[in-house]
Amino acid sequence: MSNSQTPDPGTERRTTRSTAGKRRQTQLENDGTQSAHRPKRRKNNAVKEDTFKPRDSTEHVPATSQPAETETVPVVNGSKHPPQENGSVRASTASFRNAPHHDAHMVHRPKRAMRGDGATTLAHNQCYNIKILPSTPKELREPGLKYRGSIGIHNNALAVTHQHAIVWDYTAHLAATSPRKFDMPFPCKASDPLPFGALVSNGASTTDLGLLFVSATTGKVVFYDSIDRAASLGLFQDRKTGVEGSIGNFSGETVVDLVPADHAGFVVVLSSGRLVQLTLRDTTGKVKISSQFLRTTEPNAGFFGRFWDAGFRKDLSAIHTRPLNAKGQLQAMAVTEKGELLFWDMDWTCRSGFRSSIDCKDMLQNELRSQEYTEMAGRLGNFAVLDVAISNKQSSFDSKALAAVGADTAMGLLLLLRIGTPDMHTYTIADISLEDDAVSPVKFKRFLQLSAYENSGDIRYQRKPRLLLPKPGHTIFVVFEDATILVAADASQHPSAAENNPAAAQFDLTVVPETFEQAIKLRRDRNLAFSSTWEEAAKGSHAQAVAFVEGAGLVRITAADVNRLEERQISPKTRIEQAVFHGCMQADNIIDFSRPRDSEYSIEDVEEAALAVSQEILRAETPYTNFISQNPANVEDALAKKAKALKALVDYVRQNYPAMSRATMWRLLWDAERVAAAKQLWVVHEEQIEEVIKREGKRKATLLDEVCSWFSEEQQEESFASRKELKELLPVPRFFVGGLHRLDQLLHFTCALLKDLQKDKEKSPTTILRLAYEANDVWARCLDSAFDFRLEHSADYGILAELVEDGVLIDSAEYVDLPEFWTSTETLIKSTVSIAELSRHFATSYYDPNTMPNASESAQDIAMLTPKLVELFCLQARECVNWHASRHSQKEQVKAKELQRKFDGQRYDLCRALADVGQSDPGMKIAEKYRDMHTLSDMVIAEEQYFFESLRETAQDAAIAEIQKSQSELEARIRKYFDRYGSSWSDTFFDKLFVVNGVGESLDEAQMRWRKPLTKYLRAHPSRYKICWINDITSEGDFAHAAEVLEQSAEQQESRLWAKKVELSMSKLALLAAEEGGESIGTSKLAFGAKKRRTSPEDELTIVAIQEKVYKHFQPELRGMIDRMAEMNHCMENYGSHVSEYRTLRGLLENDLQLLLAHIALDIDKLIDVLTLMDMRPMEHPDNLQFSEFFLALQALEAAAAGMPPNRFEMLLQLIWKRCYIYDDWAEVKLAKEKSDTERRSRLRRTAAWQTLYYAMDSDYFEQPGRHVRMLTPSECLGSACLPQDLSYRFPNEELLDPILQDCKIQDEFLQSYVADRNLDEVVEECQRDVRSILETDAEERAMILQQEREFEQASVDEDAADGFVNGLLSRADKVLHGSNGHLSMNGISKKDYADHFAGGEEEDDMEESDAGLME
Repeated sequence: MSNSQTPDPGTERRTTRSTAGKRRQTQLENDGTQSAHRPKRRKNNAVKEDTFKPRDSTEHVPATSQPAETETVPVVNGSKHPPQENGSVRASTASFRNAPHHDAHMVHRPKRAMRGDGATTLAHNQCYNIKILPSTPKELREPGLKYRGSIGIHNNALAVTHQHAIVWDYTAHLAATSPRKFDMPFPCKASDPLPFGALVSNGASTTDLGLLFVSATTGKVVFYDSIDRAASLGLFQDRKTGVEGSIGNFSGETVVDLVPADHAGFVVVLSSGRLVQLTLRDTTGKVKISSQFLRTTEPNAGFFGRFWDAGFRKDLSAIHTRPLNAKGQLQAMAVTEKGELLFWDMDWTCRSGFRSSIDCKDMLQNELRSQEYTEMAGRLGNFAVLDVAISNKQSSFDSKALAAVGADTAMGLLLLLRIGTPDMHTYTIADISLEDDAVSPVKFKRFLQLSAYENSGDIRYQRKPRLLLPKPGHTIFVVFEDATILVAADASQHPSAAENNPAAAQFDLTVVPETFEQAIKLRRDRNLAFSSTWEEAAKGSHAQAVAFVEGAGLVRITAADVNRLEERQISPKTRIEQAVFHGCMQADNIIDFSRPRDSEYSIEDVEEAALAVSQEILRAETPYTNFISQNPANVEDALAKKAKALKALVDYVRQNYPAMSRATMWRLLWDAERVAAAKQLWVVHEEQIEEVIKREGKRKATLLDEVCSWFSEEQQEESFASRKELKELLPVPRFFVGGLHRLDQLLHFTCALLKDLQKDKEKSPTTILRLAYEANDVWARCLDSAFDFRLEHSADYGILAELVEDGVLIDSAEYVDLPEFWTSTETLIKSTVSIAELSRHFATSYYDPNTMPNASESAQDIAMLTPKLVELFCLQARECVNWHASRHSQKEQVKAKELQRKFDGQRYDLCRALADVGQSDPGMKIAEKYRDMHTLSDMVIAEEQYFFESLRETAQDAAIAEIQKSQSELEARIRKYFDRYGSSWSDTFFDKLFVVNGVGESLDEAQMRWRKPLTKYLRAHPSRYKICWINDITSEGDFAHAAEVLEQSAEQQESRLWAKKVELSMSKLALLAAEEGGESIGTSKLAFGAKKRRTSPEDELTIVAIQEKVYKHFQPELRGMIDRMAEMNHCMENYGSHVSEYRTLRGLLENDLQLLLAHIALDIDKLIDVLTLMDMRPMEHPDNLQFSEFFLALQALEAAAAGMPPNRFEMLLQLIWKRCYIYDDWAEVKLAKEKSDTERRSRLRRTAAWQTLYYAMDSDYFEQPGRHVRMLTPSECLGSACLPQDLSYRFPNEELLDPILQDCKIQDEFLQSYVADRNLDEVVEECQRDVRSILETDAEERAMILQQEREFEQASVDEDAADGFVNGLLSRADKVLHGSNGHLSMNGISKKDYADHFAGGEEEDDMEESDAGLME
């Protein structure tokens, strides 16, 4: 043994020889492992589903590959293992002493550890089991280390590197920390091929071994017949060789394989293809190295024959040996890549003889072509035989002795074929039998095409795959560099084979697709590779093989006889469990559990299996108890393992089965949410216990202690509390281990307990408040952690992160086909509301700092948690409504709307109630989050009132300053709301402000504090225009806008006629003020609808004036009526006879008259109906309409034309004229029979058409610029108001519209008959001429009268002038006669003055005459 490898005390390998004479020692406990004694083999041939289920108590898992901990404290010889330094998975006694005392119930009586092989299970199912053996020396586990491994006798393994040979017992239960290590007896460079080595049985001893070394480059052979003796003599340390030898004629070749040949030594395979028999003893049994080439010719065949004798077969693939019946005889069989089989007989004396050869190439190709392998059709020309295995089973063919190959019985062979090119190929196993038939010595039984393996890379740079058929021969092992394929050797032995494939009984060469085939792949990210694989002795009916895996160590693969299993294939659940527990939970597992390329499972089966595995993890009911313990030492670690397992589950199914349905992924997420919530609840439980001990000085029952015990009282058979494996646990750990699927029920129990506390009169206030706080804490942190987990990990489950907000799926369409969410059932939401209300009740009932300071502190703690409960309720409500809204049934849709209204009301109540426990600020934040302006505005207004009242009641300066500070903060918050929420906030806030405080006071305050938001609010909707115009004038000074809003208010909102008139008048006044102030008129826009003003106040006042005129028309007749009913009856009797035959139109007239008499403002349609449907009754009183009804209707239509759609205007215009033309019965007028034109004209002048034309033409109404109304002929009015679209804007109800249309059509028929039969168009033209003639005559008369008036006025002027002249003469005469003193004097007027007054002679003469006359 090398000097550098001194074993640690107590860890070196002790052999029988090395321990002879010493007293038996008890093995020290190391690394928590068990005794290394091999367990007694148990006979058990029955194969069940759990055949390979790992036994937790019998197999030690090394720290490098085992989960964090196991479930029990292992015991050896009655004492517990100490804690390990390397992170052992076993729990120690100290760990329980260090744990909180409330976990003491978790320490249970340890069971005595059972004996086992100490291996770590990498994968197991009913078909195979894979374990990594713990005995592999740690240096062989180093990544990148190259070595040759082999298995020898007495369970010894050998690994040969460039420098050393390592020998150890590979079946040991402990890691070989200091195995026997020997230096290489000859130099070997790192660049050289690895040397070969083999362990050789020593006949003189059953325990001592010999060790053989063969140099791959020089052919040097070194053999030590006893490694123990050689080590004791120091041969290895001093590089003193044992027995040396070499392979003869070794030149330019390398050794590529060393094949054991039992008592015949070994067969050495050279790179040239030559084979050499190597023996280690002579005929006397002494150690001697001899070698002889295996030849294919006779020894005396001459020089050339000896030169070519089996020498240079460069395409040799494999060589195997088997014993013959003759004593001491052995047969070697080689196969070439071309398919040639070669046979030699060998014995222990190093003598050999060539037996025969069989060329199978053509036969293989022909048989493959006959199988119709479509995918191989073009590649059969490129095939190679890679390996051969000798079948142990007797051939079922009837054959004689195979003298040609020297076999005593028929020989069954398995050939591994590669078909295709190095970069595109498939692998096939050919099951053949050698027959005593010169024509066809090979009988083909069947071909098995490997579909479970997909090669990656170029095979020229990979190890050649090998074929093994371990005893008892029911499973074929095909070992590739990165995978091992297990194939059932004979599917025909399965009970259902005869039914599924009747031709199999006749050995028909058909492909058997249902043949069992499973791939065991190595992980590609670990630089792992199968270097060599060796058969082991059968374990019962199971076949075993041991593989050396570079970078990992020794791996044992055990395969069951799948032909004896009822279920041959691995279920999807088992495959998922392997991937989760072995692939993910074991961090250092070397097996790749990814989905096979062509999965045989349907997506429905995979979903069902995934859900089953998830539930088993959640409930701790999985058979993998070494990962998910049913009796864990620590609950926190157990929950962490559950969370890790569920994460591994979803990662596996998402990666390998991306087509999983959304519903399944959500169910998996919900299970993970429950575990996340449970982890937080366990923290809560520990915190509550510590708090109780801190306050009370001793351990008292917490809320979780109480509610978890209620599960034990349930009478349900399936209750987790009744499970046998959980009965030893206390209620709280029992729930967290096996009851997490009932987490929602735990919350319901919490609510029920809180309700009981409300009625409890025995418990102290401190106890009640403590339990209430614990209930709040449990509820809040449980649901909050569930929603947080969903928010953070939804993407891991294939759910788009942008669709999840605060843990709630926000898109209702995403809820389709999903089951109801466990977090938002109606029952759970109801309980959340109850918890919040009860918490508020306890907080307000027991808050009294003066008498109960401790209770008051607890009450404050409860109050602090209440907002979180309200937040959770909001999340639950949103989720519940979305789920119901996604259902397809109408019933669920209605229910969703009802729930939304209900939850909105509850949110309002809960948020408002937060102010009762001093949590108004969190309540406002909740309302802000959900943009609940209704709740937010009420809370803000209430808070303002509270501050106002507090200021009024407080006299202390400090308190006043604090209140004022709070007011300032609230004011800033309100301003922030205006900016953040805009109109949604301002609309609600100002609406409530004006209702609560009144418009007058609130308007003044709002103008001072929020002038711009207020103006924007008031201008946003017509309903606020009555306040808006006040703000426009008093605050904004915008008279133009005030005029517009007043007009809009009067037109759209005001129903009272007098109020409408007042508003329109004020609008007109505002317009005048705007004009005077230089404001732009007619260009401003209203905030609501953003449209220009289209009608003027004058137009609206015109319509109002017409309605007032109509009322005055009726008013003289209504004086003295006792009530409104009498007025209506009188009006309908006297003014409704014209439409008595039209029932619907009469009803319209009656309704419109009723509004008119009540002074209700009529819209233009109703006003036109009144004017065009009422009777025309001229009377003597001055306010009578005097046949102007239809002309007034035209005036009203003209006033409303600017704000009316063109088609509607045209329809009303036609309707007015049509009703005007049919007002008179033209059939009774009989104009053609009148005796004279005078009488005819007299008759026409009494018609409504003539009167209307007279009023219009008399005022030149139609000729005025800008007029919209015009005269229409009867023909142009046909069809008006006869189509549904004409009147549907007024009467959307078809039941009302149809009768009205029917009456209009009847009127249209009358007009049509008048036009056709009575030539009404011509009559109307005649009326126009007559009116024009009268108007012209009247104009002439008026002109004559005006002329006469002018002449009279001129005459009056002249008469006035003459009178003045006479008066002047009299004055002067008086002066002449009387002088200055009044006396008469003729000398007062000089001649010159008189002459100046009258210019000219005649005038002077006239003057003289006049004076003379005057004097007279």
